[in-house]
Amino acid sequence: MRDRITITLKKEIVKEVDKIINHLTIRNRSHAIEYLLTKMLSKYQVDSALILAGGSNEGFKNSSNHKSMQFVKGRPILENIVLLLKERGIKKFVFSCDYMADQIMKHFSDGRKFGVEIKYVVSEKPQGRALAIKSARNHFDKTFLVWYGDTLCKFDLSDMIRTHSDTKALATIALTTVSNPLNYGVVKMKGNRIRDFVEKPKKRMAESFLVSSGIFLAEPEIFKYINSKMKSLELDLFPKLAKKNLLIGYPFEGLWLNVNDKNELQKANTLWK
Repeated sequence: MRDRITITLKKEIVKEVDKIINHLTIRNRSHAIEYLLTKMLSKYQVDSALILAGGSNEGFKNSSNHKSMQFVKGRPILENIVLLLKERGIKKFVFSCDYMADQIMKHFSDGRKFGVEIKYVVSEKPQGRALAIKSARNHFDKTFLVWYGDTLCKFDLSDMIRTHSDTKALATIALTTVSNPLNYGVVKMKGNRIRDFVEKPKKRMAESFLVSSGIFLAEPEIFKYINSKMKSLELDLFPKLAKKNLLIGYPFEGLWLNVNDKNELQKANTLWK
């Protein structure tokens, strides 16, 4: 179904549009404009995400729910993430799971009841986020989003996608600021490039308050940089990519919740909307 619109363009633009009409694949001026708009808009579209929903239940040891299935505003954290990203155009999800994977799979199934498609990569035991990403390599052949399963966040994802596309980065990490960076992966930047990545630095080394939010965009080529000995993104993969000048940082202002224990869960239930 198409809507009829009327537009006014400069003569020189119309001439350029007419140049691509070949009467075969592009039949007329209207078709040419649609083709150009689709090509331009698709450059900034990402429709698939890898959700890292594995790891032990540290922080929620006595809970019968996996940490990513803790309830925030009446829904599991993972469900909040799926619904948020669905609103932003993400319709295809891959969940990387290990501990308590059955609980996650039972709740979401194939995703149809949430209006999305969900597939799973399941490991018998936690293997670290780097290898979790590597294990999902057969599911992605274009730009994809990676999102930690215990993270709730709101920011302009479309703008981040534009930044990632325009800079032609291998990966673009969403960065937020914290008052105490000692428990996070601290980044050092030059321009928009991440030059160094220090995971949980000692106090004297914390030169920045910019930290990884647990959200990043990546190209499929990232898989070839992950070897079987890597476990941590922050300790093993990101520093390697930073040294090769392959990481872009995307600082943002907005709500960011790292729901990794009961105190943070209480905070999330207060702040999340």
